[in-house]
Amino acid sequence: MGWDIKFDPVTRDVISDGKGSIERTTAADTLVMHQISIHFGKWWGSKKIGSKLHDLRAFGRNPEVSVPAEAKRALGVLEESGRIAAIEVVSERPNAGRVQLLTRFRDSRLGRVVKITTTVGA
Repeated sequence: MGWDIKFDPVTRDVISDGKGSIERTTAADTLVMHQISIHFGKWWGSKKIGSKLHDLRAFGRNPEVSVPAEAKRALGVLEESGRIAAIEVVSERPNAGRVQLLTRFRDSRLGRVVKITTTVGA
């Protein structure tokens, strides 16, 4: 079972383990956050990693309508690999220039449903 670095979903900082290192996790939360926040096609390890959610202007006048489809496409990579399942994404536009993603999925390793709220955009 692989271990991923754990980070705070709000600050996106790594979390200290209190012993001079960083916390690690087998949960898919961190993978989902990375998949949403990394620029699509820019990581040398795989051109499938990341999303196009960095530039909301690319989604037109109502990005909250088309952003969920891009989030589902990006998270589909993790679903194909078997890490997550049953992806649901809803978006809200709390203010101009930002879209809030409400993501729900089942962590295949842990068998639990996870909900993550992320803000994307400038």
